Amino acid sequence: VERWSTAPLEATPANDTQREAAPDKRRSENKDPRANTADRTVAERKGSETESAPMPLVAPPSAAGSSGCVVADDDLAARTFRDIRSKYGLDMDTSDPIVRATVQELHQLARRAIHRLSHELYAEDTHALLELTQNADDNRYEASVVPTLSFSLLDDTQRTGNFVLVSHCNEIGFREKDVRALCDIGKSTKMPGEAGFIGQKGIGFKSVFKLTKCPVIHSGQWHFCLDASASDLGHIVPTAVAAPEEWSAAGDGGTRIVMELNRDGKQALSEIQTYFRNLTPSLLLFLHRIRRVALHCDAEEWQWSSRVFERVPDVGSVAEVRLTECPRDGEIQHSTHRWVLCTRASRPPQVLRGDVVTEVAVAVPMAALSVLAHCPPSSVDRVLLELPRQDVFAFLPVRCYGLRFIVQADWVVTSSREAIDVASRWNIYLRNQIPLAVADVLEVLKTRALASSGINVNGGKGRGEANEGATGGEAEGGDAGGGGGVD
Repeated sequence: VERWSTAPLEATPANDTQREAAPDKRRSENKDPRANTADRTVAERKGSETESAPMPLVAPPSAAGSSGCVVADDDLAARTFRDIRSKYGLDMDTSDPIVRATVQELHQLARRAIHRLSHELYAEDTHALLELTQNADDNRYEASVVPTLSFSLLDDTQRTGNFVLVSHCNEIGFREKDVRALCDIGKSTKMPGEAGFIGQKGIGFKSVFKLTKCPVIHSGQWHFCLDASASDLGHIVPTAVAAPEEWSAAGDGGTRIVMELNRDGKQALSEIQTYFRNLTPSLLLFLHRIRRVALHCDAEEWQWSSRVFERVPDVGSVAEVRLTECPRDGEIQHSTHRWVLCTRASRPPQVLRGDVVTEVAVAVPMAALSVLAHCPPSSVDRVLLELPRQDVFAFLPVRCYGLRFIVQADWVVTSSREAIDVASRWNIYLRNQIPLAVADVLEVLKTRALASSGINVNGGKGRGEANEGATGGEAEGGDAGGGGGVD
């Protein structure tokens, strides 16, 4: 597993005076600057991002701050940033004292609202990592890559006195509308209930401000930061920064977000390490695009230098996630985690969400099945109560409601994404489908048991409209739960 140990990029704001004085070469050549935002074909990007060798996450700092870098001047990025500033009234004429007082009051009102949204909506600081995972899963990827998201916790205490968290995703890159949505509140490029997308509330990214005061973002031709300490609207007003020296002009680097942590080194290290340690393979079960999640940590206090989760193709009714852990001392450890899952499709009443088909999935950890298979009948009830409780998922884990199996559905969740809206009529409909999905799982397990006994049976897709799929809970250690013991 590749490790990165370089220091974070130092943001270099654009110089407005120099930018206005510089000749606009693109204009004289009559080139359309919007051409840079067009989706690139696989042929244009051939050889850029590979499955096993993502580019370094963080560029080394330059002594000059921007040596070898190009800051956007009068191109699409610069015009977009100026347009966003203008939209929020930052460049308007405020010579009139009444206008100036009104603008200042509105800015302070927005600052207070954004601060409450970013700092008080979420119970845990590390919730931002789930939001970044959700955004990564909604991104666009070339067919030639394995969609991968990585988080790296880098020790930068000698230079900044703090740790730096870097997320990197090998997606195609931002479009103008993505940047504008990021610099807004409640504005998303995804519609509620849109198939294939998880997020749609347009506020999840603001959770990063519980981790950092100034996230620095690099994606394609877009290089900017959101400096919450710079102004009342710093959370949503972009400031151009220099591109990393190794960054390709074609935007082959995916999307990188650099976050210098707010807290002191030890506290930040502890919080991120806890999140890294508690992350389970089930995270990958219901994501649409992301197939690999990598965690890297430079801190000596953490026993692992990296943990890599990878979702492999389903085999029948079994889903599988492989985990590779690299300890600081010792050999690399591999384990396989499997689940049995059934997915039941149904068509809700149109009054709820129009003419749509939705799915409810139930996943049972194979490790739990193995335990049950080897216990005497008189102990089944006791063993069932001792099985670990599983999270309820809305594509990503929401919270535990006490069930011993995983339930996945397109739930309506609260704004914090930390609970299901229990009053939603849509959620009530989905809840009523759970017993039917559980019955489908039991049918699959019965079929597997009969097949292992040598009895020739057909079926295995459950009942009704259920479609047999694969998913489930974690198996601790190697191929635990796989094999005859499960049957």
